Amino acid sequence: MESTPVAGVEAQPAAPEPEPAPAAPRARLEALTPGNWPALYPQLGITGILHSIAMHLELVGRQDNILSFTLDESYSSLYDEVHQRRLADVIGDFVQQPVNVHIQVGQVHGTTPARLVQATREARAAAARDALAQDPLVRELQEELGAELVAESVEYLKESE
Repeated sequence: MESTPVAGVEAQPAAPEPEPAPAAPRARLEALTPGNWPALYPQLGITGILHSIAMHLELVGRQDNILSFTLDESYSSLYDEVHQRRLADVIGDFVQQPVNVHIQVGQVHGTTPARLVQATREARAAAARDALAQDPLVRELQEELGAELVAESVEYLKESE
């Protein structure tokens, strides 16, 4: 059905679409602490050489918007001063506010993302070994055929593998 204009009434333009609200930060800068840095790191989506470096960073402190990291000296050959700015940009985008990053090369005493990944992998492998040791079929094979479970050969595989 067609609409007909009404005499003396001008057509009004449609109301403009409201601008979308800015996306909420995925984390607050204040929530970024040395204790949760390793667990938060994967959410940053870092790739390439910066990923290889950032995996070995220990967050040692934060003052206002300045994050201080120590890079495990074993991985310093990959490091370049540009990585500080790139990491600051990535974290700044994540928390939606500007941050400064300071990276010094040295001994790491706390947890890094790489250490968290390794500890998780080791815990899963230990749980897999324990599960196999308790498995009735494995026990039966050990008792009846003298089979041995070689603990070092047990690896945890992701469900997708």
